[in-house]
Amino acid sequence: MKWFVRGSTSLLSVILGLVLFFNPFSPILRFSDAQAPGTHNISERIETPQKQVVLLEFEAIITGYSSTFEETDSTPYITASNKVVGQGIIACPINFPFGTMVLIKNKEYRCEDRMAYRFRNGDHFDIWFSSKKEAKEFGRQKLIVSIFEYLVN
Repeated sequence: MKWFVRGSTSLLSVILGLVLFFNPFSPILRFSDAQAPGTHNISERIETPQKQVVLLEFEAIITGYSSTFEETDSTPYITASNKVVGQGIIACPINFPFGTMVLIKNKEYRCEDRMAYRFRNGDHFDIWFSSKKEAKEFGRQKLIVSIFEYLVN
């Protein structure tokens, strides 16, 4: 009898778990439902026309960095916003919140990293490159930076 009670309890919890998981009104978040905050699904972007609205434009110093221990902290492939580095990532001064959209030379970047402490309050941005060679080739440039957002029509 003891085995039956213990077995039925675990069977009951498995059945309850399955019912909660497959229930469309369940508060449990499934992996297929998960999407990083602020990210856009490519198919949504194609289907819904969006307008790019520039909020702020200014001149700033732009440099490049890569995921090397000399240029980053002890976790070179993780940004300050806890995202994995990749194309389109830019390190911004602290007065720009994570997720801010930045336009430089007609390329879009998302602010997901922070500048080194000595540059945090300035007008210095750092674009992530996949190699140190690419970052050095980009060099140090003074360019127009546009802060923008998308509006759905």
